[in-house]
Amino acid sequence: MDVDRDTLSLIRTSFAGRERLIECAFGENPSFQTLCEDYRQCNEALQRFKQLEAFEAPSRQQEYADLLVDLGSEIQNWLEAMEVGPSYSSQGTEDF
Repeated sequence: MDVDRDTLSLIRTSFAGRERLIECAFGENPSFQTLCEDYRQCNEALQRFKQLEAFEAPSRQQEYADLLVDLGSEIQNWLEAMEVGPSYSSQGTEDF
């Protein structure tokens, strides 16, 4: 299993229409790549909890669903900042 390929595929699917930007950021920025990997891992954990019938599963599902939304928002913000271009990075966001 190629984790990078799986991660990139999930991010492309989750943020359709920005595939080229995603591939560029993923290939060039380790911080963005880590954020995307966190998103994939969170998504995988959420799917596992959805399959469990254990007592704590619903609360854990909600925790991971909330975290996935937060991570997705971070990715969305990152992509929007990249679309703005170099002028955004002059505002102190060198990771973008």
